Amino acid sequence: MKILVFVLALFVFIGCGSEKKETPKPAIVKVSLKIDGMVCTSCEKSIESKLTKIDGVKSVNVSQETGDAEVEFDASKITEEKLIAGISELGYKASIKQLQQ
Repeated sequence: MKILVFVLALFVFIGCGSEKKETPKPAIVKVSLKIDGMVCTSCEKSIESKLTKIDGVKSVNVSQETGDAEVEFDASKITEEKLIAGISELGYKASIKQLQQ
């Protein structure tokens, strides 16, 4: 009887051998980009519009005055290089200024 209780308790403890599969959590990353070539607020809006349409981008803040962009994105869906490529498609030059996790 003690063995049966022990085996039963062991199965409950280890979950009967089943593994719980968790969905991967998004890896939210914030990157600061330096953008050359912006001359007006229309430039800001063009870049913001382009980046917010990319799957995985959570937030975008572009400043023509400072020449910077702050982008928060899911690193499991998009890379910094793809963000830069999107900006380059609009005719601006972008580079990574700072990456934060």
